Amino acid sequence: MLTLVTEETFSCPVCLDILNDAIEVDCCQALLCLECAKRCGGGCPTCRRQPLKYRANIPIRRIVLELKESCEQCGEIVLLSERKEHLRNSCPEVMVSCGDCLETMKRRQIDQHAGYCAKQPVICSDCEEEMERGEVFAHQEQTCPNRQVVCGTCRHSILVSEFHNHSKTCPQAIVSCEFCKQDMKRSQLAGHEKSCLQALVKCRHCAREMRRNDLLDHESSCTKNQVKTISCEECGVTIGRKKLANHLANKCQQRIVDCIECGEAVVLAEMKIHSKEQCENRLTNCDNCKKKVVFNDLETHKEKFCDYRLIRCRRCGDTIPYYKRKEHRCKQCPGRRRSDSDESYIGCRHRRCDLEVNRSFVEAHEEICIHRPVRCKTCGQQIPWFSRDYHEKFCDGEDDDFDNLIDQLIDSHHLQVPKYIESL
Repeated sequence: MLTLVTEETFSCPVCLDILNDAIEVDCCQALLCLECAKRCGGGCPTCRRQPLKYRANIPIRRIVLELKESCEQCGEIVLLSERKEHLRNSCPEVMVSCGDCLETMKRRQIDQHAGYCAKQPVICSDCEEEMERGEVFAHQEQTCPNRQVVCGTCRHSILVSEFHNHSKTCPQAIVSCEFCKQDMKRSQLAGHEKSCLQALVKCRHCAREMRRNDLLDHESSCTKNQVKTISCEECGVTIGRKKLANHLANKCQQRIVDCIECGEAVVLAEMKIHSKEQCENRLTNCDNCKKKVVFNDLETHKEKFCDYRLIRCRRCGDTIPYYKRKEHRCKQCPGRRRSDSDESYIGCRHRRCDLEVNRSFVEAHEEICIHRPVRCKTCGQQIPWFSRDYHEKFCDGEDDDFDNLIDQLIDSHHLQVPKYIESL
C-alpha cells in the first residue's frame, strides 16, 4: 500500500517548517531540525525523555533538498526548502511597500512605480540638488538657481542668475543717446554716437571741444588751420575744405546711415552686406516651402504658417504635414467618422470643446485639445490652453475667477477661440 507524502511528512514538530539539516532522535525516532534540537534544553520535544541524543539523517536531508512545490502566489515551481526565501525576495506577486512613499503594490510593479514615484529622491539636471521627484517641476520653474528665463525684450533664454546683468547689456533694450536724448535700441547706440550731431568732439587743429554740428563751421575759421585741403576723417579722401560738409553728408562711403528695413545704423560701404546677410528684416527663403519670408519672422513662419510644418491630427493624434491635412482627414485618418449614425463617437470631456471623437482616439485628442487645462506659472490657476498668452499677459499672481472671465470675454468678442490649426 502506497503512503501519500505531504509537506507535513517532512515538517519539524518544533518550528512547524520544512526540516532544515534533519536529525533523528534515538528515543522515539522523531525528525527535528538541527537548530531546533539544540534549543530544546537537553530533552526530547516529543516524548520528553532526557538526555536528548540524536544523529544526522542523511537520506531525509537528501529527500528534503529535492522536494518541489508550486508557489501559491505566482505559480512558479520552487524547492520546498527555498519557499520562504522565494516569497521574501523574488516572488513577483507578493505585496511589498515602496521604500520612498510606502505605497503597497505587487513586487513586479515596483520597478515601474520607481519611474514615477513622487517621493523618490532625484537630482535636478540643472543645479544637481537632490529632492523628491514630485518637487522637481516646481523647483525647475520657480527656485532653481540655474533655471532658464526668457528676456522680455530680446526673447533670448538666459540663466536667472545672469538676468540682472543681461538687463544692462540687452541689445534690444531701448536706451537714450546721452547727447541728443533720442531713444533707440542699444545695438544701434554705438553707430549713432559716431554720427550724432550733438556729440562732443575735438577740433583736430586747436583741440577745442564742441558739438559735432558746429565742428565744420569752426574748422573753416580755425586760426590754427593753415591747410586749404583736408582729409576726410571717415574715408581718408583728400578734399577741399569748403566741400567737406557736402562730402560727409552725401558722398562719403564711410558715413553712418540708417537701414531702411530695420533702422539700424550701418556704414554705407557695408550696406549691401548688411542688407543681404545681417538685416533682421531682409527677405529670405523658407527651407521647407521656399516662400519669401522676413528673416526675423522665419521661425514664426515655420512654426505657424508654413505648408510643410508638422501638425497633429485632432482626432487620431498622428503627426502629418499641414498640406496633407485634407487627404488625411478624408481618406487616411483612422479616427474619421464613417457615417452620421456611427455610435463609436463621443464628445471631448474638456469644457467648451464640442468636438466628437472616435472612442479609440479620445486620449490622443485630449492631449492636444486647445481647451485642455494648463497651469499658470505665476498664479498656479488652471486655464484653457488657447487663453494662456492672454492670461499670462495680465496675470498679477492672484487666484482670480479666470474661468468666468474667459466666458465673458468670449461672449463680448474681446477674446476669440482659435480654430484648430490642422482644420481636420
